[in-house]
Amino acid sequence: MKRIAAAVLVALLAGACALPSVPPPAPLPGEARVKKVDRLSFQDPPEPNLYRVEFDAVRSKALRDRASLEAPGDRSDAYHAFMQYFEQAAEQEMKSRGMCGGTAKLVSAVDGVNGTGPLSAVFACRPAIF
Repeated sequence: MKRIAAAVLVALLAGACALPSVPPPAPLPGEARVKKVDRLSFQDPPEPNLYRVEFDAVRSKALRDRASLEAPGDRSDAYHAFMQYFEQAAEQEMKSRGMCGGTAKLVSAVDGVNGTGPLSAVFACRPAIF
């Protein structure tokens, strides 16, 4: 009886290993992805508290629209406002995932800043001063 139970258990375990893995779900519209990174580029030394934050096209458009409403005048003002909102949004995403208890500071070039699609950049989590 014990041999049959052991054989059934082994067969179940072997069958479970043969099941295909389920891919992660696609992000919802407006969702952000946050991923821990070790360094800014391959030749840089490892740094603690670096995170790549990626916003999809829907969320990126909302950030661009909000920045353009806040600074409708000079183009440099709109860019500055956009960078502030981008940092705030990244900080909020990192905090909501428990990855950063301080402030997020942009430490890389922003991919997609001149377009209409997704945005991504690397941020450093810095301790809060107050």
